[in-house]
Amino acid sequence: MDDGQGRPLRLGPLPVAAFCGGVLWQLQAGALLPLAVAIAVLCLAAGFVVFLRPRPAWVVALLALAAGAGITALHGHRALAQRLPAPLAGEGLLVELRFEGLPEAGEHGLRGLARIERVLAGPPGAAEALDGRRVSLRWHGRGQGVRPGERWRLSLVAEVPEGARNPGGFDAARQALAQRAVASARVSSAQMPLRLGPASGVDALRDQIASAIAAALGERGGRFVAALAVGDTRGLSAADWERLRQFGLTHLIAISGFHVGLVAGLGAWAVRGLWWIAPGLARRWRRPQAAAFACLLAGLGYAALAGFSLPTLRTVAMVGVVALVSGLRSHVGPMQALALAVASIAALDPFALLQPGFWLSCGGVAWLAWSLPGIASATDLRTFLRAQWVASLGLLPIAAAFFLQVPLAGPLANLVAIPWISLVVVPLALLGTLALALAPGLAGLLWGMAAAAMDALWWGLGRWPPALGGGLHWIAEPSPWAVALALLGVAVVLLPLGGRWRGMGAVLLLPLLFPPVPRPPHGRVEAWVLALPRGEAVLLRTARHEVLVDAGPAGGEVVAALRALGVREIALRIETAGNAGRLGGVARVEAAFPVRERWPAPGRHASAGAMPCERGRGIVLDGVRIEALAPLPVATHGVASPCVLRVRDAEGRELWHASEASVWTARWLAADARQAGADASRSMERVPARAVLGGPEAVLAWQQAMGAGHAVATRRPGPARLRHWPAGAWHPGREGAVYLDAGGGVEGESGWRLRSWSALQGRWWNGEGG
Repeated sequence: MDDGQGRPLRLGPLPVAAFCGGVLWQLQAGALLPLAVAIAVLCLAAGFVVFLRPRPAWVVALLALAAGAGITALHGHRALAQRLPAPLAGEGLLVELRFEGLPEAGEHGLRGLARIERVLAGPPGAAEALDGRRVSLRWHGRGQGVRPGERWRLSLVAEVPEGARNPGGFDAARQALAQRAVASARVSSAQMPLRLGPASGVDALRDQIASAIAAALGERGGRFVAALAVGDTRGLSAADWERLRQFGLTHLIAISGFHVGLVAGLGAWAVRGLWWIAPGLARRWRRPQAAAFACLLAGLGYAALAGFSLPTLRTVAMVGVVALVSGLRSHVGPMQALALAVASIAALDPFALLQPGFWLSCGGVAWLAWSLPGIASATDLRTFLRAQWVASLGLLPIAAAFFLQVPLAGPLANLVAIPWISLVVVPLALLGTLALALAPGLAGLLWGMAAAAMDALWWGLGRWPPALGGGLHWIAEPSPWAVALALLGVAVVLLPLGGRWRGMGAVLLLPLLFPPVPRPPHGRVEAWVLALPRGEAVLLRTARHEVLVDAGPAGGEVVAALRALGVREIALRIETAGNAGRLGGVARVEAAFPVRERWPAPGRHASAGAMPCERGRGIVLDGVRIEALAPLPVATHGVASPCVLRVRDAEGRELWHASEASVWTARWLAADARQAGADASRSMERVPARAVLGGPEAVLAWQQAMGAGHAVATRRPGPARLRHWPAGAWHPGREGAVYLDAGGGVEGESGWRLRSWSALQGRWWNGEGG
């Protein structure tokens, strides 16, 4: 008997890293490999693996890289083939569907996932494209009565998921790939919604357990217990998530991979106890293999209660690897199990690598297994503190790159929160869940103890001493090289190389934590026109200052974009009009950034010290002059006008922000500019190149006033980035436009370039490229 110790199973980290590198390269590429090329690459790699002897390490890594790219291309082509066809976008559908996961009903309606079982009515090809497929669903103003696992008959309007339109913005196309959703859909009022059947399945069971927790503890009191027991985070408020982010604890809420491992370990202990009570069972089934199988079953059951989230799947994959090699009587170490698990996840679902959870969960295990190989057998306090330090520092580059924030109190807070939540709160929540079927009263008591323990931790976080740090350090979107350097720096810091080398490793973190923000030279200006679905906002950036024109709608999109662009302070905030689409985000902007000066919109009450936007008001920042051309006197055209801005750089180039100016205002300003241009021509002065940003009517009036043959570029889907460039390209606009005037038609005159961030960041999953 070798107690399961047989020939060791080997899979080095280098081929796994190369395989993941191939997956990442194809995910981030602008186009997929052609299908025939991907198949040929996979066949070639498999042939070399089978027939090539010996296989040098660099050859194996190269083959793994090619295999990762090839298999991702196959998955990508399949995902693109299943995506909603463009002719069906915007068309009405009548479908029967089943809600999956835990749909979240908020003040604006319901959001969640659903699987379309049958298309009852719709355009030709709708049934073939959508039957049996998953969609991301929105139900505005309704959905409070929907339960997970229910079947409904609904009228839908389906759309192709859009990619991120702003820096730091939400990427619906990325999420759709990760969730295997072929379309995003909204419920329409074309047909009366009809519930077809009661809730059923695992998701319905999760909802029932969450409802029992809420009934026993109240919705507010049981919110963390439900999150840790069944992965139901619907009860957590925005303030809860804000505090969790502030202390870097979001990875502990809901069900993490560690919690699945804890449950799997309990399954193994149960087998050990049963085999100790009945030794005769060992003659039928060896205890190591039985324990591994019990681990896998317990982990699978708990992962099902969590909705098979990515961290739980990673842990289940690792447990499955251990169970497999144990059944084969082979030995596998922690790094070997992790490598096999990562390779299997990347091969079966390469889109998982788009999610931060994959990198955080796998990265945490990798850092611990590499830096502390003996941690599994160590129980002293020093080793425990070392493990916390390794996990906190090792995951810092990954978390910062994905979330653009660094919790300053994260390492200290995790030092207390990880053992408290994982060893006290989670076991009590799980014991209460197991006791629910047999003793509901006991379940309520255990849940109450878990909630009391979590409330004690929550109370302590609310009284965190400021001297120990707190808050978030926001960073601009880093480059891949900055992330790579930071990972190398973390490895140097964690290695026992001495103080000098650790200092050099810390220096490598600086490009990530304090990324350089590209700025135009003195006397020039750069404009970012953010793409907002229900509002407008423009960021003007000079050599040392930022000016924000409007703040967009309520919702925080503008704040996220400004942080991703590296904005720390706003020198001047200008309001051009007083509607919700331009001023809804003012409160969030004011709370996120210090603002030195304000120009309120015409007709709005000016706060103390604020100067209202009025004709003739101006300011010079770094050689760039910003002045208000409007509001015009009402007597000019009989209608009050918004604040119209003119931005002029040191070389005379002009950017006009027309806002919501009426046709009459636009024509008056265009005629004024045309007269100025004629005067400049008669005096032999150079006519300045102009760009006009505004609504379609204002831009059309400007174009008609200045004559045909000039360039018009789209303002959406944006955000647009305006820089100096020869004008002359035509791009149709959807909801607005930027009019590029090449300086009275003077050949070679520099105008403005419209640079779309979404085009720069576009990937094939956004519908761009292959």
